Amino acid sequence: METKIKKELLSELVLFVFAVFTIILFKGHNLMVIVLLIIGWILALQIWHTREDIMLFIVAGICGPIAEIIAIHYGIWQYAHPDFLGIPIWLFPLWGYASVFLNRFSNTLLYFYDKWNKAKKKKRKKK
Repeated sequence: METKIKKELLSELVLFVFAVFTIILFKGHNLMVIVLLIIGWILALQIWHTREDIMLFIVAGICGPIAEIIAIHYGIWQYAHPDFLGIPIWLFPLWGYASVFLNRFSNTLLYFYDKWNKAKKKKRKKK
């Protein structure tokens, strides 16, 4: 079980790094970024295949950019290469990636934290 969780964690980190570096490496080429992020999402579906993951990706991928569009409309911040209502089009899948990654990553950290706490309590009882 733990080996599986470690592999999933590594895969999640790789996909996160992939998304971040795709945006950095192809700065200003929004169409290329969104195509690569969609390909990354298709690959991520091999890992993140629960209904919760997919729903979280879709909801965050819609709500996050909408919030940013509103903030941009009111002059809170701006993007260097916007192409859709003040945001880069790749922001939709990026919000999805980020939400799923943070949800799964935090769950994994909680799993190991709980395991560490149980081991710590066992150690105390032996004393």
